[in-house]
Amino acid sequence: MLPWIAGWVTGDRGAYEYLCGSVETFPRHTELSEEIRRAGFPTVSVDRLTFGIVALHSATA
Repeated sequence: MLPWIAGWVTGDRGAYEYLCGSVETFPRHTELSEEIRRAGFPTVSVDRLTFGIVALHSATA
């Protein structure tokens, strides 16, 4: 429904269809933490915000 409503409000439905698709393919917070570790950061912490909709990752070497 988001692309339809946002498209009606902004006049650019395509931008919101792209947004929904990119959100679906973005890695989950656990997968992103593993990618960060594989990149050479041994200490990774995750703060899940907005009931888990957003995750803030912090990493130290």
